[in-house]
Amino acid sequence: MKPLKPYLTLILFVAALGLWAALIFLALPALTPYHAQALAYGGLALVLTLHSSLTHEAVHGNICKPRWLNDALTRVNIGLFYPYDRYKTTHRQHHICEALGHPHDDPESFYYAKADWEKSPRPLQAMARLQSTMAGRLALGWLLGLWRLYVGDARAICRGDRVLARQWALHVLFTLPIFTVIWAAPALSLGSYMAFAVLPSLMLLSVRSYIEHRVDDEAKGRSVIVESNAFWRLLFLNNNFHAIHHEHPSLPWLDIPNHYKTHKLDWHQKAQGYVFSGYGA
Repeated sequence: MKPLKPYLTLILFVAALGLWAALIFLALPALTPYHAQALAYGGLALVLTLHSSLTHEAVHGNICKPRWLNDALTRVNIGLFYPYDRYKTTHRQHHICEALGHPHDDPESFYYAKADWEKSPRPLQAMARLQSTMAGRLALGWLLGLWRLYVGDARAICRGDRVLARQWALHVLFTLPIFTVIWAAPALSLGSYMAFAVLPSLMLLSVRSYIEHRVDDEAKGRSVIVESNAFWRLLFLNNNFHAIHHEHPSLPWLDIPNHYKTHKLDWHQKAQGYVFSGYGA
């Protein structure tokens, strides 16, 4: 009998999609009072957040083999906004970046270069300052991220970037079935799905990304370790141990806690003090 562990991530991926469908077609129609439907929307937000974490695992080839199937499954994006192939490109660039957090070299950086900051309009500076707080990141971080992605990619495609055009075309093609499902759902509209499921999931993801990286002279001190509870560890698939993920990007999420437990003191030293006991710390 083959061991189950290599298939657990794929099983979780399928289970997340199954729960997503059950919440849309079974829970929402059954929960007629609006306050009761909030439970279903909360469940959808959690499922979308977990699906995003699974998408991150797919980028590293950890959903299933072969790779083409791993990618094809994850292109069907129930979170709607981010093209999988675009994320795959930028996330790989993020991992090979030697200056994590650098606004020009790291595509996932939230920092601004001094020259860019001085040229930015004051309203944008105010928004950037606000998103440097946890409350601001939850309220605005996802919006600024989408703005930078969509505007930047639209300009690049207009200049003739065929790679980006292909990535967005694939995203539209693979996301159309999701729009069809939402349209067919008896108690769900696209607006309510976006407002009460997608948006909260983006805010939850902002909790994780808020302290993932900092600018530090030591390369190994730029990624965080957050010793969180089982809820956050499952929701983020142990990506709270972010320093470990960056040093061992191919290490499956299931193996990270044991690795951390075995080498805890070494990782605290490598993280240069960038260690927290929870996301509320």
